[in-house]
Amino acid sequence: MKIICLLLLTFYSVSLNAQSFSMSDNIILCQIKKREYIEKYKKSQSTSRALFEGKKNPQMNDLITPKAIYGQIKEVWGEDFICYDDFDWRYYELDSNESNYKYMVIVEQPVNPAAYLLDKDLKVDSTIIIGDGVLGKNNIYFTEQLYDSDETVHLNWYNINDGQVKHIAELAETSFSYRNICDDKLPGSFTDNKNYYFAIEEKMTHKRMYYSVSLSSHTLK
Repeated sequence: MKIICLLLLTFYSVSLNAQSFSMSDNIILCQIKKREYIEKYKKSQSTSRALFEGKKNPQMNDLITPKAIYGQIKEVWGEDFICYDDFDWRYYELDSNESNYKYMVIVEQPVNPAAYLLDKDLKVDSTIIIGDGVLGKNNIYFTEQLYDSDETVHLNWYNINDGQVKHIAELAETSFSYRNICDDKLPGSFTDNKNYYFAIEEKMTHKRMYYSVSLSSHTLK
């Protein structure tokens, strides 16, 4: 099984109004208006990679639940494994011309979802990516960490190509006064396959801020 390949990331801090962000140096961060955030989200819906419901698809349900694959996920998870059959799961189909992986399966376990990668032989990779994420058509997986208490903002980017998973960027809000938004109508994070967008709110006042992130070109090579 392949293992996750982590890049050494250099971090710097920047303050925008009251927010205090610590981020890797390949991130370009820009605060935007709510209207622009909504417009970008609406446009992104027509270009997003399809995300399929697992248990609602009999063919995929038969694929993921056989004992061999179930056992592989249990082996990867280790002693902390919780029977994922108890939880809903979703999956992405990856372009075989761009990746050695065939599927990304996302299990809705307690607090943070867990993403597993299956290769063309349906073998589960030893990599686990924790967080609520969205996979762009460029095979960049953009995730936000979820919390059951003391919420904060913690975002990560992973490049999934050539049979490897590389952690390529990270951003965190370090004042602990903010959290990712939770909204039925507007996502807390999304991508249009070019830039990445996220929204946060102040815990006390619920005032919301909206941001656009671009990654430096050398990151994606």
